Amino acid sequence: MAIFPLTDPASSWSTVSASYPERVGRMRSHSSERLPTIADERRSFSPSASYVLDNGAGAGTLTDCVTSSYPSIRVLATDIAPGMLEALDKKQTPNVKTGVMDAAELDNIEGLGLDGSFSHAFSTFMIMFTTQPINVLKEMHRVLQPGGIIGLAIWGERVDPSTLWEEA
Repeated sequence: MAIFPLTDPASSWSTVSASYPERVGRMRSHSSERLPTIADERRSFSPSASYVLDNGAGAGTLTDCVTSSYPSIRVLATDIAPGMLEALDKKQTPNVKTGVMDAAELDNIEGLGLDGSFSHAFSTFMIMFTTQPINVLKEMHRVLQPGGIIGLAIWGERVDPSTLWEEA
């Protein structure tokens, strides 16, 4: 279940898109920097073979991290809100395409067949806002190549470190 219901998520997220990078970008930056590094350790990025999906990309924090560390990697950044992708489009980063689509329904975009296309699929701080988190994961899995990597970052419940220590 979503953290809070949005009657029109595309419009709601587009409305906050101008202030989103400043307000939320720094909070997302640590995870957005770490996820590609962790994924690369498990399945190395290859300039000729890797194709990355940034599902629910927002203003492109993770996409920026991927392309700054791996400039020749191709990235498809998707979001349900056109306003969120505008900032990313303005950067005109080579090898980055954007597409407006629902994270739970990753349909073809501009004639691209998405099934089995991506070596790596990421989603940072988006899945908990959707009403269909299982479908989001199914779609991310569907568009992965065999042996592909999914990287997720979500907000979780606060846990007292001593509780974790005791459980360990």
